[in-house]
Amino acid sequence: TQLLHNQLSVPSIKAKIVERACPFGDFQAPREAARYLKVKYPFCYGSLQPFATGECFSRVLGTTTSAMEHFLVKRQIMGPCWLMIRNPSKVDEKISNSKFTLVVKSPKDIEVLSTQLEPPPLSAL
Repeated sequence: TQLLHNQLSVPSIKAKIVERACPFGDFQAPREAARYLKVKYPFCYGSLQPFATGECFSRVLGTTTSAMEHFLVKRQIMGPCWLMIRNPSKVDEKISNSKFTLVVKSPKDIEVLSTQLEPPPLSAL
């Protein structure tokens, strides 16, 4: 916690012990399941350097994962699919070429639809 506070000015973190086997595709990590300290804090604070070390840890894993990649993996969004978006709010500010932009309060408000519907009609410009 001290390293996160000093290096990134993170005011508070969430942490818990988890068991993972070969986490993050890191082939230098043990292949068998091992205990790791999972640390979570908001993406707005950036990430630690990949080779950071401290008094109580020898390495940091998953520092190069983007917020988008983490979201897609966590919500199991793979390839084209239908999504259920709960409690969306429309944003007036245009930030992409989309017709409109929606935001949700929690990533848990977005999930892959369990029954896939017919694809929408394709329109070419």
